[in-house]
Amino acid sequence: MKAYFRRKIQKQKAEEEKKMREEEEKRRKEDEERREVDRLREAEARETKLEAKLIRMMSQHAKHGNVAAPLIVKKKSPRTKAHMLREIRSYLDESEDDSNEVREEAGRLIEAIEKRKGKRKIGEGDRRLSAVKLRTTRTVQIDVDELPDEEWTPPARKRSAEEEARGEGILEFAFDLYQRLSAVKASELKKMCNEEGIEWTKKKKVVTKLVRCRTRVVYGEGTGGKAESLSGRAAEIESTGGEIWADSWKKVRSIVGESVIQAAGRNRRISDCKADLGKGDKFMITRVKVTSSGVERRRNVLMEILRRPWKVKELYQKNAPELLTLYKSAFTFVRKATRYLLKNRVTWVVRVVFGTEIRRRPLVKIPFSMKIDRGKVRDITAAAVKWVVGNPQIGEYIAQRVRVVFKKNLTVGQILHGQRTCEGAEDVRCTCRESALPKSQGHVKVRIDDIPQTPKFVMNSRNVTYGDTVSIETLRTCAVESLKAWSRGKMLWIEEGDLAGCYIDISRGGCRAMSAQQVREWGREIASLVAFPIDRNPRGTLVVCPLLYHHACKLTFNWNASFVPVQESEEQVLKEMRRRYEREGMGAIATWGKGGKIRRAYVLPKDKDQGRWRPISPATSDPARLASARIGRAIRYMTFTAGDQQHFDLRSTDELKEKCGQILRDLEPECGFAYARNYDVKDMFARLSHGSVMEATRWIVDHHRRRNLVGVRVSRRGKICMMARNQRKSEGFILITFEQSLRAVSFELENTFTMCTNEILKQEFGIPMGRNYSPALACLVCARSEAVFLNTLGRDRRFIRGMRMIDDVAIVVGLEDREVDAERKAGRIMSSFELCYDESLNLVRKDEGSNVLDFLGTRVIVDVDPVCIHVHPKTRNQYSLAESGNMRIHSMQDFHSFSKKSAKRANLVSCMMRAVRLSTSDEATLANVTAVMMEANLRGYPSEVSLGALARFAKLSGSH
Repeated sequence: MKAYFRRKIQKQKAEEEKKMREEEEKRRKEDEERREVDRLREAEARETKLEAKLIRMMSQHAKHGNVAAPLIVKKKSPRTKAHMLREIRSYLDESEDDSNEVREEAGRLIEAIEKRKGKRKIGEGDRRLSAVKLRTTRTVQIDVDELPDEEWTPPARKRSAEEEARGEGILEFAFDLYQRLSAVKASELKKMCNEEGIEWTKKKKVVTKLVRCRTRVVYGEGTGGKAESLSGRAAEIESTGGEIWADSWKKVRSIVGESVIQAAGRNRRISDCKADLGKGDKFMITRVKVTSSGVERRRNVLMEILRRPWKVKELYQKNAPELLTLYKSAFTFVRKATRYLLKNRVTWVVRVVFGTEIRRRPLVKIPFSMKIDRGKVRDITAAAVKWVVGNPQIGEYIAQRVRVVFKKNLTVGQILHGQRTCEGAEDVRCTCRESALPKSQGHVKVRIDDIPQTPKFVMNSRNVTYGDTVSIETLRTCAVESLKAWSRGKMLWIEEGDLAGCYIDISRGGCRAMSAQQVREWGREIASLVAFPIDRNPRGTLVVCPLLYHHACKLTFNWNASFVPVQESEEQVLKEMRRRYEREGMGAIATWGKGGKIRRAYVLPKDKDQGRWRPISPATSDPARLASARIGRAIRYMTFTAGDQQHFDLRSTDELKEKCGQILRDLEPECGFAYARNYDVKDMFARLSHGSVMEATRWIVDHHRRRNLVGVRVSRRGKICMMARNQRKSEGFILITFEQSLRAVSFELENTFTMCTNEILKQEFGIPMGRNYSPALACLVCARSEAVFLNTLGRDRRFIRGMRMIDDVAIVVGLEDREVDAERKAGRIMSSFELCYDESLNLVRKDEGSNVLDFLGTRVIVDVDPVCIHVHPKTRNQYSLAESGNMRIHSMQDFHSFSKKSAKRANLVSCMMRAVRLSTSDEATLANVTAVMMEANLRGYPSEVSLGALARFAKLSGSH
């Protein structure tokens, strides 16, 4: 019985909702009819005014100068109007008066009446257009003499035949624009008035002014065809220049991006002139792009769907061309969230009705080869798309979106480095007993640069190889793979003859890069050994015996007390991990990744001491990788928003110069002397306890809770974050509450698994290096320790400033005078700072006590009296180049690397610009630039590239 009444109530509610929708639809149609009636009434009134004015002007040009008496003009029937047209035409043909004013008014009246009858000119020929006929309620009488003259009547002047033809288009444009603007709501008209600088009075007058303004902007007032201002001069826009747009550039580009201006001596679209507008200047407008009425109509359809989402069902009745035009019109909306929503809805309709995808782009990825013509590959793929997609219109649209890209060629390191192939072996034997290469502890351990007869190209692991020959079968596989989303199980075959036409005959020229096959052939000489990159020098390569590398892996992971062996299988570990993931509510942050697995750990030797190894636990295949990344971004943002006065953490190395300037401004007024020290936190990630991490997380959460905040909003795409004061949803963002942050950090610490030598290990102490959240948690622990330390100083807090980037720390202590007590006080402050971090961390002092610090790839010099801070940037090879003229670090590609010359030039410019961003001295900048040029010459860069980069640097930096 309850089920019966429930169905009855649901049916009654459904009928009531349907009735309400029908009433709303009926009310909307009545409003549209009423607006159409008003529009027709206004049009009739304008015709009547034009007729009266024309009669008055004709009477003024007659020989008898009688002034027409005031008369009341009533609405005329169509037959009377036709008779009036014949009279006007006959008068103009027989009259000897050549007054342009009379002819213009007569032409306007004829156009208006013909348009009211349903006729209008299009191009050179005439054709009938359907006119909507609605019956008006009553006739309106208008007293002509009481009305002011028409505001848009042009002055009497002689016009050429070209202007006469052009005038017809102006009148047609103005009349259509008047009709569209008359149907716009007052609120929208007010926005248009604000944009055009028109004062709001009455709707009719405002519409007239908007029509006049936009017509003159589009057609101008002269004969040159250029857009002109209302004063008759050429219309111009002025940009004050700058780096940040007050309105988003995307918004500017979407609204006026298709309009044409004169920039750099030629006509260009505004969407292509972002750099020119950023420099600042005056630009002449040559053409203004006006949105067509068809786009406006489709925008109205989409806006109706936004207002009434249930109307999306009407889209299922439309054909393919209509849906495609609606999809394209969705791109004209300004807000990104609106565009995203509309494109999703139209795409879903197309997917349901036609069973195909229009939002994705077919992307053909083929290995790079100079002998392949990408244009022909694109044509073949486009033809295959049209055959796969059943609908011709949709197939044509998708075919236009086909893109062919080249994949990057393999680098030397990708071919030779094999640390991941050795890390999974359980039993490894020595393979270097008979090798003549240098050995350490009885086994081979040598840099690849020190191996005799090693090609110079192979020494730099970042050099790009020439690549391999791409076969026809590889080309066919790439094309078929790109169309899987549209083929849906269909057998797709591309003829071999068509693919053979994609190859072009081109010689290798003067390219001196080694091919991938040549690198593999040379690599056979060290095939029995293990080659891998060096930490802090990734372009260098170290070659060791497999037994030595296997022993280092076991020593770092398997025999380390921080790791506990797990007896369960990988599937069981992941299953239990997922159960905890769902129990902790981590699914609200990110979904559990499919196909996840536990990645194998490996070790890298340190550059300064190759006997020490850095543990790396990659998380590229971790099923919780996305949630870890978002948690890391949220924690990092919470740390920075706590305020710079709470800790010493730097956001990036580019802030070093600005931070040193801020320290100088803070200490200079009160301090006459200053002491500086530099520290390094050893084994920062491996020594952090889980308790310290959770305590630091609670500290930052409590800090923000006292500010009445509830969490952090993290963007789904990009790196944008913002603090949240409420839990309302925001489009494109995920809210991570403080409770979720605590649970997520606890989950990550308790579920850190890795695999080494085919054994699953769980990390019980420390945080893994290689996870997305690891740097954020390590910096948070240090930031909390620094905040506690600063709070214990009391008034002496104003004398200490610091900077830290991950595990590199620099502090500056100011002194009011240079007395013994002041120096002891500075010593006590520095001693207490050395003990402020977690007891498991070890601080090692790096400076020599002379106020000269090697910090973040620069040399920071703190002058004592008066206090001054200098930052001198340096390259990693600057000292070795100055001492011996050789390079110890491979910091850039060789010129013979198979990559674009423009990319190599840009790399040189970026190295020089880094010196400008960090340096406080022109002499230090010059020394850094000189070192970069020396390194470029040693790597075979020709003068046209190196000097071209130097010229580009001088232009960007303003140097002479």
